[in-house]
Amino acid sequence: MIPGEIQFFTPTDTGKLETALNDAFKAVMISLPFSAGYYNSKQKSSLIKKQIQNRIPHILFNLFAEERELIIEKQYVQFWQTPIYDFIFHDTAIRIVHQWVNAGSLLPAEKYVTLPALIPNRYESDIWDERNETPSHLKNRSFLFTFTQCNNYLTPEILIKPEILKFYESVEKKYGRWKSADKPFSEQDFWAAFAEIGELPHLSFRHVPTLIIAGIAGENEFSFFADTDAKTHHGYRLYQGQWYQNDPGGGLSFCNGLIKTHIKNATCPMEALPSFLSRMKET
Repeated sequence: MIPGEIQFFTPTDTGKLETALNDAFKAVMISLPFSAGYYNSKQKSSLIKKQIQNRIPHILFNLFAEERELIIEKQYVQFWQTPIYDFIFHDTAIRIVHQWVNAGSLLPAEKYVTLPALIPNRYESDIWDERNETPSHLKNRSFLFTFTQCNNYLTPEILIKPEILKFYESVEKKYGRWKSADKPFSEQDFWAAFAEIGELPHLSFRHVPTLIIAGIAGENEFSFFADTDAKTHHGYRLYQGQWYQNDPGGGLSFCNGLIKTHIKNATCPMEALPSFLSRMKET
């Protein structure tokens, strides 16, 4: 891809953006006991904030697709289930893989094509393994790479009352690590019980975020990816120069600290991939 194919999207309808944010907040709260990381997290408030932040790129992309009149089919899953992709486009199941850029303002387009495409590959069945799991009714599986700046977008600060945390403990004791395909409880019953001990704050954005939509990787590009091996000054085979280095604070640093990660990833330079814009232009 080339710099001219990077897409910058800033929502203009802030009311619709805020509504989508608070809908996502509710979705996080009802699905929390069934989410990845719940049982290993000692700081549930931090986990809730992280999960809401992780939904921001999806909110922005959905608004982008609506504004551009893209025909996409979002995957709707029940609150106790885990999605296996984010949306369908051109008979392809697509997972959005997002990175937060350590910069206080937007970068020029030519900088984004030098950033890494990173797909978590910490263990067997992690996101990278999804490349081999195309749903039977679809033709392909792909990963879409997006970016936003590392800013504190949300207000007010998300502080969960102790009474609500105890409420989640009761849900955990009753339903445990729910594996059944059947619904554990109704949404109506959950929110009725929730209302007896507290209410959710109304979230807003301090400022409207911009989503950067970059490359996409499918079966023709999967061979471009190599695992990060934590060797300092690792030179990626498709990248002329230093690809990443060990960060003094732990983990790996790409592009002079613009992207940092503490986990093993499959990685490829963004410039080696086709752009999502090119896929949008396909008929």
